[in-house]
Amino acid sequence: MKVSRRQRGFVTPKNTLLVLLLVFFIPFAIKVGNAYFNNTFVEAALVSASQLDPPLGEMTKKQIKSKIRSVFNLNNVRGAPAESIEVVRVKRDMFVNVNYEVREPLFFNIDLVMKFDNQLDLSDPEACCKPKVDTAEVSKSN
Repeated sequence: MKVSRRQRGFVTPKNTLLVLLLVFFIPFAIKVGNAYFNNTFVEAALVSASQLDPPLGEMTKKQIKSKIRSVFNLNNVRGAPAESIEVVRVKRDMFVNVNYEVREPLFFNIDLVMKFDNQLDLSDPEACCKPKVDTAEVSKSN
């Protein structure tokens, strides 16, 4: 029986390329996925903090930070997000920003840097958590 050249199957170069791609993409997917998964906890914590009684809008900046840190602690959020809580007043509105970067080593001297911007508008807590207002630019202009 004669076998056609097209039906020989996988050859060594193709197998090697497949293994190299898997070796790169599996750690990449795990590290990126983990960072985004942790950011969902940050978003959930901001949503649950917006539903506290008394409302966050009636508290001082220090009290808001303390309450959000306690909610982060309950949701097992630690590290950069817990340290980057910023409360900003812009005219009559108040915003809670949790903007942080996650740096994960990938290979040798190659790092993945992921930036997360979360914003809670206390006048509209249902619209959490993507930034609507650049509070840094607004506060500079005032």
